[in-house]
Amino acid sequence: MYLQNIIKYAYLNEFVFYDIIYPEFVKYEEKKGVKEIFRSIPKCYKIHRDDGQETIFLENLKIQGFKQHNRKEPMNDEHIKLVLEELAHFHSISFATKNENEEKFKELVKNICCVNTTLNLNDFSDTMEYISNYALARLDPIRDNKYYDIFKDFTLNVSDFLKSLDDLVTNNIVVTHGDLHNNNLIFKYHNGSPKEVRIFDWQLMRLTTPIVDVSLFFYSSCNEDQLKRLDNFLQIYHNKLTDCVQNLIGTKEPIYSYETFLNEWKIFARYGLVVGFLLQKILLTDADVINQQKLETENNIPSMKDIMASFELQNSREWERRIKALISHFIESDFLKPINFCKK
Repeated sequence: MYLQNIIKYAYLNEFVFYDIIYPEFVKYEEKKGVKEIFRSIPKCYKIHRDDGQETIFLENLKIQGFKQHNRKEPMNDEHIKLVLEELAHFHSISFATKNENEEKFKELVKNICCVNTTLNLNDFSDTMEYISNYALARLDPIRDNKYYDIFKDFTLNVSDFLKSLDDLVTNNIVVTHGDLHNNNLIFKYHNGSPKEVRIFDWQLMRLTTPIVDVSLFFYSSCNEDQLKRLDNFLQIYHNKLTDCVQNLIGTKEPIYSYETFLNEWKIFARYGLVVGFLLQKILLTDADVINQQKLETENNIPSMKDIMASFELQNSREWERRIKALISHFIESDFLKPINFCKK
């Protein structure tokens, strides 16, 4: 029943997105006279709501020339820039609608269910703690002494951070995708360059800081050189966000300043770090090497942690290289300062 509830609410969340959230966002942009409305999702033709047979019928993007990026390879600058700008456009609608009428915004988003925090917060936080310690075990206390102790201290607080995320988030809350990575993106190319992107699988949509989406996508998609140019990519996202918001509400003063964005990044980007560990492991694992024996539990209902443990990497050295680069980046950027986990 536990697993069934998670699946049920995940589907219901996607229904809310396609049936309520997105249509209202389109109406809002049309009312504002936006020339290029946010369209970077598959068209939804029909929703089937019968209990136990919930189904969403979406357009077939592959016949239109869209294809997935190689999930085992980091994305290049063009891919990352395209996704960040579309993500900024999407987030801008939340900022603008909330700024103009906060009560109406609250009414619009009231049926969003954050599956990870509402239904399986303990399982989710346990899984992230597991993957963080799995990463820590790949570090050598002596050879990696520049960041071993700092990261070890961080692993002790991963669960607290995830459980306190909603209490740490400020007023800068938007509708987020919640699970933005390579497997949920599909691109259309022209002369070898990505020109369009479609974002699908909105089952983990949630109300939270936009940094959840940006950090999760960036840290699960980037290479080591791009880590060094983080500021450039954050500026791309924020410039697009600011332009879109100003286009919608007409103000010249940003309602989410770059300074605020950067300060919040130092707190919330660690979400992308931890989930990035997990996603990097998933993306580097083929389905046919999942250890099914590890999924056999007494009740035949594996936890998220059990599922994660069943992924057997063929190229563990590549995963270790990537997670070490992420850890080094976070520590050198001073993004792992201790947080006071207090209620608002």
